[in-house]
Amino acid sequence: MSMPTQTPPPGDPRPQGPFGRGRRLLMTLAALALAGVLLGWWQSRSMRRLAQAPIATLAVADFSCPADPGLGDLFSRGLRRRLAEMPGLAIVPDETMKAFSGRDLTLDDVMLRLGASVLLEGRLELRGGQWTVSARLTGVARGQTLWSGRIECEGGTPAGCEEPLVRAVAAALGGRRPGGKTPPAVP
Repeated sequence: MSMPTQTPPPGDPRPQGPFGRGRRLLMTLAALALAGVLLGWWQSRSMRRLAQAPIATLAVADFSCPADPGLGDLFSRGLRRRLAEMPGLAIVPDETMKAFSGRDLTLDDVMLRLGASVLLEGRLELRGGQWTVSARLTGVARGQTLWSGRIECEGGTPAGCEEPLVRAVAAALGGRRPGGKTPPAVP
């Protein structure tokens, strides 16, 4: 004897179809899996952007030079160009720095007007036929000196100080610059 099949009465809460009761569970799991995949894609994209973000934004003030004021400006522009090659470091451009030429920059100017997090300022001096660069790297948020030092220029020109100064800035900011040692800080 065969059993008669019963059709559920109308309005029965049991789902119809090939999956029966598990259909709602299956659809919920599929939706959660899709949401997980999309969240993972979004997070990996965000992490790539974060990895490409600069370590710091650096403002290089015009270096003062009592012997030749134009030489300090020229040295600062060359230094900006060299520091811009360093990966992970954003440099405030020359055009923006021209508005502050001839003025002493305050940390508020650097942070609010230029959007920089670090300030590099210094002085070129000619002593006995030898050029010397004194520089200070300051974190703008706390006003803390990150590095300061004095560098004797190689080759009798201020341009001989650029590479040691770039290495010192890279070391102070945690970056790596190939070759050479970082000049020691001078108290």
